[in-house]
Amino acid sequence: EKCRLSIHLIGEDYGYKPKGADLSIVDIQNKIASEYVLKVIEHNSKSADREPFSRLIWLSPDMVNVSERQKIFIEDLKSDAAAVEEAEVLQITLQELKSIVREELLTGGRFKTRDHYAREDEDNKGGKMIYLICDKSDAEAAQPIAKALTAKGCEVMTSLFDGDLIDLRYLHQENLRRCDASLIYFGKANHQWIKAKLQDLLKAPGFGRIKPLKAKAIYVAGEAKVKAEEFKEEGTLILTGNGEFKADSLKPFLEKIEK
Repeated sequence: EKCRLSIHLIGEDYGYKPKGADLSIVDIQNKIASEYVLKVIEHNSKSADREPFSRLIWLSPDMVNVSERQKIFIEDLKSDAAAVEEAEVLQITLQELKSIVREELLTGGRFKTRDHYAREDEDNKGGKMIYLICDKSDAEAAQPIAKALTAKGCEVMTSLFDGDLIDLRYLHQENLRRCDASLIYFGKANHQWIKAKLQDLLKAPGFGRIKPLKAKAIYVAGEAKVKAEEFKEEGTLILTGNGEFKADSLKPFLEKIEK
């Protein structure tokens, strides 16, 4: 209750269980932090005196021999974090984690962004600011979509990959906050990547977003496959590109923006 940030370090092993307990120490710590986050959210929804509290869950990028019990625990952590704005799962190097912790504590991180931008943007009255999200491996392949959207009068923001991790993270959050609609390009990335990006969209209010998205879609390119029913709850359009990209495949997405 006296801190504003909890950091949970997750490794390959499930960890030590106290005598008589079914859960490990690490699991117990996470559950307590998760319960506290929900209390903070409830308090902040009713009070102008908002408590800034964030929970960072770090997964080592070098995990290899992960036990089956730990795999279940990690999936539970990801699901729990996806449900609330105040929790974030990071699978990055330890040095990058230190940089993000420093940002959260010294600059205010997402809370500073949320407080500063808790208002509608005045500079985009047309409502056609599109955030085109793609993996680095698909950056070049996604360019025809960016050009097609621009030709339709949209302002297109794209994923960035070069630069400092802190700056890239901030710009990603800023794009999520400002865009009117989002289009995720799915080519060489995996399904976990898509789910992570959709979770980012759900967490956009935590970065200061107050207006709903007009549309969100996944453009499935080439041999990539995705089942539309997996994303019904998120209200996500599935656009398919069989072979070479054609501008007409964006029509359902653009129509939803116009509505």
